Amino acid sequence: MDLATLSNVLQQHRQWINSDGKSGKKAILKKVILANINLDEANLYSIDLLGSDLSGASLQGVNLQFAHLVKANFKKANLFRSNLNDADLAGVILQGANLRFCKLNRINLLGANLEKADLQYTDFAEADSTFANYRGANLFAANLMKANFQSAFFQQANLTATNMQYANLKYCTFLRAKLSSANLFKAKLEGADFNGAHLDNITIDSENLRYLPEPALQKYEKTFIII
Repeated sequence: MDLATLSNVLQQHRQWINSDGKSGKKAILKKVILANINLDEANLYSIDLLGSDLSGASLQGVNLQFAHLVKANFKKANLFRSNLNDADLAGVILQGANLRFCKLNRINLLGANLEKADLQYTDFAEADSTFANYRGANLFAANLMKANFQSAFFQQANLTATNMQYANLKYCTFLRAKLSSANLFKAKLEGADFNGAHLDNITIDSENLRYLPEPALQKYEKTFIII
């Protein structure tokens, strides 16, 4: 899509937002190539970008609340401080993307690929990220409280100081992941694999100790904050 056409589509979309749908037109940009585009600070509320290519795009501070982004490609895109609350990103590609300080509350990330993504201080509260791939991702101090990460992959991910209270982590793989100082209070840990994970100084409830491997308990239990 050429820039003039895109500019017109987004202008109509802004009118649609500002008029509560009474004028303008909602942007529907399915399977459009927008690689490396700069849309910093744009209001893309409820936009439809199903299957579109935004790899390498600059999307800092963008409003993508309630957006339809299923199977879109955001590989190595910069979404720093963007708002994606309540958006649908099922099957999306976010490999190597910058999502630091993003709002991802109640988002759908079913089967998404976030390998090596930067997710420091990102808020995943009540998100659904079942079967998602976080291999090698950096989730330092992220908030996963009450989120659903069942069967997600966190091999070699950095989850240091992450808040995972009441999160569903059943059958997750944390092989060689860093969970130092993470909060796992009342998280659902059945079937989770913590082999080789760094678990020093974690906060955990006594009932969940049974789900940690014996070598980890022998090595780290003295550092645990057990509630």
